[in-house]
Amino acid sequence: ADARVLLHPSRYEGFGMVFTEARSRGMTIVSRAVGRAISSPGWSLGETDVDFAAACRSQLLAPAAPTETPPDPPIQHTVLSYVA
Repeated sequence: ADARVLLHPSRYEGFGMVFTEARSRGMTIVSRAVGRAISSPGWSLGETDVDFAAACRSQLLAPAAPTETPPDPPIQHTVLSYVA
């Protein structure tokens, strides 16, 4: 509950309930483009260790954002992710 960043470097994620849980706690997310991951404010996508380190550093050095839960992406995004 006290974390500011969820680093999720997995190469596969079905739906990604952990993403919903992290966002509900106001965490920013750094992940690959897996599951329902979608690049947006508070959610950085990367592929390499360098990408992940830079995104985490950027998020941790930024002032803490107010906690708000963004809307989930549309179900069509999840379906297309499964197909891909």
